[in-house]
Amino acid sequence: MNQYTRFNILLDAVAVLSFLVVAVSGVILMFYPSVRNFQLISNFIFTKEVRDVIHMWSGVVMLISAILHFYIHWKWITKVTQNVVVLKKIERLVKDN
Repeated sequence: MNQYTRFNILLDAVAVLSFLVVAVSGVILMFYPSVRNFQLISNFIFTKEVRDVIHMWSGVVMLISAILHFYIHWKWITKVTQNVVVLKKIERLVKDN
């Protein structure tokens, strides 16, 4: 496995993990907005402020990893988009004739 593939796998893993943290922390913040209502995790470790910070920074990490992911795969995205557009044009020409 070359360095590019390792980096791509690591970047995808970071994106998935940060998405999961954002999703779980978002659900927790939505259903348990105050500290006194959230007894599943110790309030000493996860106060509302800490949950807000975890949610915000995992969102930032997710955004950065998504931008890097699009940057890395931009050539593939443009090629696939061009192929889809060309196929749509061909279908339209065949349908019209």
